[in-house]
Amino acid sequence: LLMTPPAVQCLLSPLAGRMATRLSPHLLVGTGMALYVLALGGLNFLTSDTRIALVVLAQVVTGAGCALFSAPNALLVMAAVTPRHYALASALQALARNLGMAVSMAILTVLFFALIDAAPADPAYALELEGALTRAFALGVLCGLVGLWCCVAGARAARRQ
Repeated sequence: LLMTPPAVQCLLSPLAGRMATRLSPHLLVGTGMALYVLALGGLNFLTSDTRIALVVLAQVVTGAGCALFSAPNALLVMAAVTPRHYALASALQALARNLGMAVSMAILTVLFFALIDAAPADPAYALELEGALTRAFALGVLCGLVGLWCCVAGARAARRQ
């Protein structure tokens, strides 16, 4: 189940990279971000009764969103700098990605620590976990909407140039 998004991303990233050279990379980045927000929004409604097929579907959409976002985003970053600065731009992009993952994990840890009081063996644990996950996915949607707004703003700025 956890391998679904990276597997989909691995399958679709080469296609997204080719599409980024033919279509507007801004459009692909925005579409990828929108798919990611859509998937997180769907996961926001998870309950203990949710069918596994719906979770897998959300994971597939997440992987497709990441694929459509990643390769065109890298293209946009590299196109914004001179060849002399490619290494620096690539390093900054990797730093931003890793920092984002680390900060996200820290936020989730604090969120779970604050919202889950029951021990895992306690029947209340499942309900508290469900509530914490709902809040985590809602926070992800909010962050994704900010990212989507940035994608749209970047596309508008590129059109003006």
